[in-house]
Amino acid sequence: MPPEPASTAAPQKPARAQSPWIPLPARLTLVTVLALGLMAAVTWLTLSIQMQGQDRRALQERMTAAQKLLMQVDGAGNLAHLPLRLEAEFGRDTRLAILVQGAFGQVLYQQQIASGAPGVPDARGLSNQGLLALRTWNDGHRLWRGIVAPVQTQMTGAAPLGMVMALDVTAQQRFMNSLALTLTAYVLLAALACALAFIWLLRRSEVKLRM
Repeated sequence: MPPEPASTAAPQKPARAQSPWIPLPARLTLVTVLALGLMAAVTWLTLSIQMQGQDRRALQERMTAAQKLLMQVDGAGNLAHLPLRLEAEFGRDTRLAILVQGAFGQVLYQQQIASGAPGVPDARGLSNQGLLALRTWNDGHRLWRGIVAPVQTQMTGAAPLGMVMALDVTAQQRFMNSLALTLTAYVLLAALACALAFIWLLRRSEVKLRM
């Protein structure tokens, strides 16, 4: 028998895997969740930045008043009376914490803040470089947001004093945490409501097409 001719059929290409089909309600729900989540994040971030700005302005005002008192120190006698002056000026402010340190770390005045407490910035040996960045720390009991600055006195040859001034932002942080939980719950509930609404509209449209 003559040999059979070889098959000239082209080899078949393997079928391409089809991408998974996402239902229309799921796609619409995803878009809605992303939009609502972005709005919630922008709202929370804007309010957080605004509160930090208010705290910075309040601290700078108090820091300016404290610097005026420290600039009046021109001798050991005035330095000894400095705690009384600072207490008379700021002692009634229950949200305010102050720590004044000398060049070698000696505590000259403290109000609701202790040197060496967890997270408290070190105010020793600061140069005249103006206000440092706004910092937030937890001392184990309350949350503080404050700034550190060197303050030059009129004492000849004396190194600048270091001052830490902070505001108690514990209640503010609790509010922001509650707001974050509220916004998250709002986004999730809105996503669930949108998903149910999209499914209902899709099924209703399919019923109308069949009629």
